[in-house]
Amino acid sequence: MEKIISESKAIARKKAKSLIANMQSSEKISKTKKITDLFTEHIQYFSKQNNRGKLNVLMYQADQWEPLLDPPNGIEFEIYYPRVVSDNELELVKPISWNIGRYGIREPAGDELIQPGELDFLVIPGLGFDINGARLGRGKGYFDKCLESVDARKILGITWSFCFPLNFQSESHDLRTGKVITDLGIFSFLD
Repeated sequence: MEKIISESKAIARKKAKSLIANMQSSEKISKTKKITDLFTEHIQYFSKQNNRGKLNVLMYQADQWEPLLDPPNGIEFEIYYPRVVSDNELELVKPISWNIGRYGIREPAGDELIQPGELDFLVIPGLGFDINGARLGRGKGYFDKCLESVDARKILGITWSFCFPLNFQSESHDLRTGKVITDLGIFSFLD
């Protein structure tokens, strides 16, 4: 049997960014719609299964590498977004307005914070994910550190189909997801 050699994260990041950069805008729109539809179905199912009122959910503000995702209608949410507070720390904020953060990504302004363990559901983008749900981010480790104690079953990764699965050398500190949604479907790792 042939042994599969994993690529370094730096090489995998470069390949993922190249694939994303070469997407036509019509393809990006089509794939984003498919991801949004699957995400909406999943959130509606999650909400019904857990029979809760308002859900505390972590979302993200998309940049050029990520699918643009909005919370679905018809479900009660308290939505929080990550904000960089130092070189290695995020805080999770309920927005009252928006600012451009240190990496050029929109970040929430506001004082209402939530601890990661208090969230019912976390939606985390990635440049890609490996076959076991390990996330390939941008290399700073913000989500890895902030969410290290969160049960992976609460974490839903979002990426493009050509970025899943990515073959890279994951490490023990890499954030693991319970599921990944791409434009081709929902993939579970813990069910």
